[in-house]
Amino acid sequence: MRHANVALVIGISVFSGCATPTTQLAPVSPAAIRAEEVRQREIVLIELNKAQQRLDDIAFELLVAAAGLCKDDVAPDLGMSWKTADMYEGEYRSAARSALGLSDALTITSVSSGSPAEEAGVQEGDQLLAVEGSRLPLGGDGLEAATESIRLAALSGAVQLTISQAGMQR
Repeated sequence: MRHANVALVIGISVFSGCATPTTQLAPVSPAAIRAEEVRQREIVLIELNKAQQRLDDIAFELLVAAAGLCKDDVAPDLGMSWKTADMYEGEYRSAARSALGLSDALTITSVSSGSPAEEAGVQEGDQLLAVEGSRLPLGGDGLEAATESIRLAALSGAVQLTISQAGMQR
């Protein structure tokens, strides 16, 4: 009898393992999956932009503090970064447009605390339209033109930027 009870307990234990509940996924439409993928790409870009802003703030302070150590190897820095949507490829390009407000025009994505750009009132989201009165091309050509134009203008002193801030040109 004792062997029968042991066999019964073992049998119940073995078969109860087969009867445990299984987790089933709720049905999710392909459209909902695509929408979530888009949202996740936007979150990635927003978080990367926040991290870049923190890095730019720290780097600007360090560069200013270390300028005396570099003697003649110092370059002017306005303390701002800019991007265009076409810096991103594939599905991240549309995410950059929606999450970061990027377009084909140069868009300010970072302004370092205490920088000349901040003191001049430049804000994240502004569009950089011209340097020293020369209109900047759109897209990747604009990135190169802005970098070189600002570098050359900064060597001679003040830099005149034309920006669009909240739809108003200044």
